[in-house]
Amino acid sequence: MVFLPRTKVRVLLLLIALALSLDASQQLMAREDFTGFGWVPPVVDTVVGAASAFGEFAADGIAKLGDLTKGAVIPPFGSAGIDGLGGSVVDFIPGLPAPSPQFPKLLPEISPQTPFTPEGQDDPETPKPAALPNLNTGCDQLPIGAPDDCDPRKSYIVYALSCADEMRNEALTGTFTTQYQMDPDEICRDDDCGIIFWVVRLSEDEVAEVRAMPGVRDMALNGPTVSGGVPRPRGSTSVLRSEKRADEVIGEQSWHDLAFISTPPGAAIAGEYFSFANGGDGVEVYVVDSGAVATSPEFQGKITKWLYSNHVIKAKIDRDGHGTCVASKVAGHTYGVAKGTSLRICKVSDWIDSFLKGLELIRNDLKERSTASESVVGYTVIMISSIWYNDRGPNEEQLIRSLRELITTYQAVVVMAAGNIIDKGDPAVITPRTWPVAAYYEDLPIILVGAVGQTGLSGYYSKTGEDVAIFAPGSVRCADASGNDATENVGTSFAAAEVAGLVAYLLPIVPSLRKSDNIPLAVLNYLKSKASYARTPSSVRSIWNRLYPDQGPPLYGWVP
Repeated sequence: MVFLPRTKVRVLLLLIALALSLDASQQLMAREDFTGFGWVPPVVDTVVGAASAFGEFAADGIAKLGDLTKGAVIPPFGSAGIDGLGGSVVDFIPGLPAPSPQFPKLLPEISPQTPFTPEGQDDPETPKPAALPNLNTGCDQLPIGAPDDCDPRKSYIVYALSCADEMRNEALTGTFTTQYQMDPDEICRDDDCGIIFWVVRLSEDEVAEVRAMPGVRDMALNGPTVSGGVPRPRGSTSVLRSEKRADEVIGEQSWHDLAFISTPPGAAIAGEYFSFANGGDGVEVYVVDSGAVATSPEFQGKITKWLYSNHVIKAKIDRDGHGTCVASKVAGHTYGVAKGTSLRICKVSDWIDSFLKGLELIRNDLKERSTASESVVGYTVIMISSIWYNDRGPNEEQLIRSLRELITTYQAVVVMAAGNIIDKGDPAVITPRTWPVAAYYEDLPIILVGAVGQTGLSGYYSKTGEDVAIFAPGSVRCADASGNDATENVGTSFAAAEVAGLVAYLLPIVPSLRKSDNIPLAVLNYLKSKASYARTPSSVRSIWNRLYPDQGPPLYGWVP
């Protein structure tokens, strides 16, 4: 029997613990719930604890691992061994490959000020570094449960036969969770009824199994939403730029997109925006987008509620920046149309199930507010950027069901972007094929918004057509993703945000709108007839807040 010196025994035990945990650590570090939420992987705690048991030498030897929680980087193991003891890892344990020098790069970069929170208990108040869903970068860039290219199964939205059949639906939930590894968070519920749909990954053989299950009404392939027939890129500001006109150039000397809105007929665009300081007071605008930077001065005292749908980081941040810009154009202190309006942020991803669940979250929130005797009818606007068309299957049926209830039951005014022309093969004119909601459902008075430049001509990137109800400036200055500065963006999403802001601005000061039996339709007609005009004989009707700045305070010529 060979006896090893006590020091070498300690080192050997330490390195065995490291070797056994290396693979598990790398897997954990590739997941968003590790890299995205700043918690220390259990393996580090285990090794640190084991090292403490080995005495003073082991504690010193593991000190650099402990420093990982503060963002430190382990130097590559070399001929000096660990803490200068001599010998490489291979010398200590024959046959064990040395860790790659790039191993430390897999660890999260965490500042000492970032509070650590256990898995499942992330702090929504604290911005955290995290990867965004991206189909082209692999599993390590996807939140757990998101559809991805690394899993051969496809994501499906499975619709319940009856949301009221609680017993059967709970049994299906158990089956999907245990047999198909469904994420329990990926269930859409109606608070009044019950489960509406589940999101489940299935192989081709499993699709037939699930479709035949009692209690399943229908199912449809899940996937990214699209704008005009192509997937909407992150931050849908990537529009066709080869035909850009001089009247749409933005920069230090650019035209003021807000000033455009307060410019009356016959007047030149001024350098200032005129509006009533309390415009939109009492109105809540739901912004369905990528989130917002809650710490931005633009939103101080503005955001009253956060709703989180599927495949999003449940924190009050916006890694994309699109939602922050949109929200700031609706009601931001500096860049917003309606300075007195409050915001409710509905954070969604670019996936159909996330968008559909987001609408249901809004519906549930409106129900709760109504039950609490809060006035929602006549004081609710919903701003939506993401759009898609499909084969008029169950996904579209669910979309229309949700929109119809929001519009008819709660009299919410729904504003949507018409979509950008992203490439030269993208249809420029809205048709039934490219925009089913506006073209097929005439009973839904949705305000579909296109974009214009300074002269009032439709934007080079904006979709048009008879179903586009109104236009607004699409080249804008807004809050950026950092929350502390301004940025310039181009797209119909930002034009729609300004229209949503104008609707919120008008609702409290035009009594006839709130008294209507069909508030969304009354608002749509008011925008088209009174709160817009064509800047030139050849241009489209663009929004106007009905003020005459040259007539001065207190009313600036205001006439409802």
